[in-house]
Amino acid sequence: SCIPRWFVHPRVDDGIYLIPAISTFQINFPSVNFSDSIEPVFFIFPTQPFLHGIFLKILNFLSIDINVETYRVFNYVSTLILFYFVYRLFSVIFPDSKYKIFAFNLSLVLLGFSQFSLQFYVNRPEIPGLLFFMLGLVYLVKFIKNIEKRQFYISIFSFCLGVSSTFHPNLTLLSSLVLAYCSYFIINNYGIYYLKYMALFFIPIGILVSWFLMNADTAQGQLFNRVHEVSSVSMPTISNIFSTLAGDESLTFAHNIYLAAYMLTLLLPLILSIFYVIKSVNSKNIDFIHTVFNMLVVFTFILLMIMQPYRSYYLLISFFSIITISFFITNHLSLSDYSKVASQEESGKSYATIFKSIPFILLSLSFPLTHTAKNFLSSEVYDNHHNTIEVLEPYLSTDKHIFITTAQLLPLFTSFIVSDFKTNNRNIHWYFP
Repeated sequence: SCIPRWFVHPRVDDGIYLIPAISTFQINFPSVNFSDSIEPVFFIFPTQPFLHGIFLKILNFLSIDINVETYRVFNYVSTLILFYFVYRLFSVIFPDSKYKIFAFNLSLVLLGFSQFSLQFYVNRPEIPGLLFFMLGLVYLVKFIKNIEKRQFYISIFSFCLGVSSTFHPNLTLLSSLVLAYCSYFIINNYGIYYLKYMALFFIPIGILVSWFLMNADTAQGQLFNRVHEVSSVSMPTISNIFSTLAGDESLTFAHNIYLAAYMLTLLLPLILSIFYVIKSVNSKNIDFIHTVFNMLVVFTFILLMIMQPYRSYYLLISFFSIITISFFITNHLSLSDYSKVASQEESGKSYATIFKSIPFILLSLSFPLTHTAKNFLSSEVYDNHHNTIEVLEPYLSTDKHIFITTAQLLPLFTSFIVSDFKTNNRNIHWYFP
């Protein structure tokens, strides 16, 4: 099959988050093997591995093998659902179909050019965490725009933000800031009555904390040794952005251009979103929904300043910058003279419009194309994990011991690790920090 050849080589995080998911699949809770014992996982938040493990159970029920070709399906499905929630968000904000479709298509094209396209496929918690975050925003807008069912809408909003906050500390920060601001606004404009429904935010957090306390001895050593890796007060991400744009003398010209181009896709949307926020400061015509997007830009910038310069963290910055830009641009169009002169297109013209849109839709494929081109333009040699599997497969059997020296190689032996957890044979040995 040629389709698996599109799969990008596993990253380190693919392996780190895969093993606890396989553990959930086999023994119902996220853990790893240490010598002769099985230890619960706390050096990463266990929510994503737990849900991934449940998803693996579904694949197994459908008689789908758990291997290097299928371990990322959870993230792909989560990404599709995330895109649907983005569409639902713009649908409840813009009742006019042409504006919700424009906002959705604009966001997809921009995401195709962004750092989001470099990371969405990696087996990490950002995508499923964003899924719950966006679902929460959908119900927040419904709460603002509807008179009925407000208790239900605010409950779903708060609970979803709470679930999102249990995926990763970055999402904990963003969800908490959004909830705090929305709580202030809702209490001032709708009364303290709704505060009890917003307390649902703490239910998922309470479950996570309870799991930590149940395994306090194990959790303490894993969790607190990782805190310094998640945040910083020296703004290393800002330095990383500009150093990448300046280039690295040790890399080729083509490689520097490739890295700088994708770093610009992170920086430009952020600058543009900040421009829209500053522009709206003195405006008297913005509503609460517009203000929420303004504050989302502010909170995203706060996260940018304190987080570490990891590519997976850039996914969050790109995603929120592009979603807010898509809202600002579409909202501006809907309030401008353009909306007064726009007319319904004839059915014959609609086909021509779809045809003309194809090149723009294809722009979202920019990452697979440029990633493939990088292999030809660069003088560097890139590993192909399919070739690795083909070379090793004749020497592997279920009774042989496998010694793995990097987390990046773990997904290649997914089927063996599944068997190892199931039979408790301890044939998989990991030698990396």
